[in-house]
Parts: sequence; C-alpha cells; structure tokens
Amino acid sequence: MEMQKNGWGYLCEKSKKERKEILRQYAESYVEPAFEGYPELKGKIYLALRKNGFIAEYNPVYYIIVPENALNRYGHHVLRAITAHEMGHLLQFQNDIGKDSQSLWSEIQATMLSWERGFAKDFLLAYPENCNRSVCDGKEKHCYFSCNLLFDGCCRNCSEADMNIRAEKLERLAEEYKIDDEINVKEIKERIRNMFIDNKNE
Repeated sequence: MEMQKNGWGYLCEKSKKERKEILRQYAESYVEPAFEGYPELKGKIYLALRKNGFIAEYNPVYYIIVPENALNRYGHHVLRAITAHEMGHLLQFQNDIGKDSQSLWSEIQATMLSWERGFAKDFLLAYPENCNRSVCDGKEKHCYFSCNLLFDGCCRNCSEADMNIRAEKLERLAEEYKIDDEINVKEIKERIRNMFIDNKNE
C-alpha cells in the first residue's frame, strides 16, 4: 500500500501505471475536495480499481473501490455525491457501524452523513445530471432515494434557488441525527416528503 501526500493512497502498489493514473485523476477531483467535509479521514483512505461498482471496505485498511469507467460514465455531481456516500461508510466503520453487514438503514445513514458534511446539493443535482429519461416517471434513484420523494415533478425543472432550499433542508435534517442513531427509514422518508410539501407551499 502506498499513501500519497494529499491524504489518500493506492491500495495496490503494483498496479499498472495507467490504472494508477485513473485513480489519481479521481482522487484529485473527488476524494481530495471531500476531505473538507471529512477531515478525520485524510491520510487514512486507500483506493483501488475494479470493473464495476463503488464499494467501501475496512479490512485491512479503509479503502474505496472505484469502477474503472467511473470518470467517463458519471457526471461531476454524481461522482461527488457517491464519493461522499462511500466516505460516509468509512466514517461508519471508524465507529464500528456496518462492519458485519450493510443494511438499508446504514446505507441511508451514509447518505445522510454526506448531507451533513456539505454534499446535499451535489446529491440533489445528481438526479437531473444522471437521468436520461425523455419523460419523467419519478423513478430515478440515487443513493437509495427515489426522485419522486425529493422533487414535485421533473427534477430538471427545479431552479437553482429551489435546489439550494432543498439542500439546506436536507442538511438541517441530517444534523438532527448522531452517527450512532439507528435510522428509521420509513420515518426519514416521511419527514422528507413532508418537508418538501412545505417547500412547495412556500
């Protein structure tokens, strides 16, 4: 394992040069900026490439597996939100949460940790950025939340000012919960639904 001076490292020191370059580009664009929200993880994260999927792990060290095609497949806000979500999992591991198995509540908590740490707007902007439907059906899903819970109508019609209001509400909601609180998923989703009904009436 090879730690870099900017607070992240290569899990596999013997990786090919081109694979390390992909990780370097990803880390500089997404991991290093995310340290502002997760300062306790700086100097503790390793990265590795694989064919599919983002995954956070803790054994033998804290690391994130990054898809080989991530930089070409996903948009900027999607990658910022996913990176923050995976770093949320690493924060859980530091607190002995979710090590034995991941559950829906631990996934929801990782997303909410990212809101608390300043990534709520990226989370919201990931929806219009990632959705390629010609007609909105309310089924775009990201980090375990469907768009019809977060937006009244098509997310692509949401103004920047409205995105900011929604992001602030998600951040305030996340701040109410401590990391060792077990999240009631149904309750959280109902609170979000009610928050954005209020938002529509403002």
